[in-house]
Amino acid sequence: MINNENFDIWKKFKFGKDFFDLPKDQQQLMKGHVEWLDEFLENDKYVFINPMYNLFLPAELKQYFDVVAIVGKTFKYTEKGPIGLLKNKKAFHIQSTGGIYQGKDNEDQDIGDLYLRAIMKLFGINDYQSVLLEGVDNFPDQAEKMLNEASLKAMESAKVF
Repeated sequence: MINNENFDIWKKFKFGKDFFDLPKDQQQLMKGHVEWLDEFLENDKYVFINPMYNLFLPAELKQYFDVVAIVGKTFKYTEKGPIGLLKNKKAFHIQSTGGIYQGKDNEDQDIGDLYLRAIMKLFGINDYQSVLLEGVDNFPDQAEKMLNEASLKAMESAKVF
């Protein structure tokens, strides 16, 4: 989890501290972060599957992006703004929601998919696809049909992913 200890460590790094200058418990915490970052950097394709919670991604998924969003690794700052360092990579997002959040009346409500698309773009990942399974709680009598349609869409998308 991201907490004050993480911020304290990142502040130490910012001002020149080395990994081995950290106490053992902080080294262990950072070791886990580095493992997640390395795993993320090693892959060329990413699949994110999540439910929508309160118009957004689950907190754990957001925290994952906070851990792998590292200046000099996934993106860098320039005079013209940040640019992504991850090229020729793809992201695929599957999300289920209880209500309907896409369409002209609801276009700004699905902040999770917008955020995920934006963070991938920050990292330089512009090949982004999503399958959004919506309304399964609002329309339980149609849930099986909706799931089948979303599954077909996901399988079609997977062919070029």
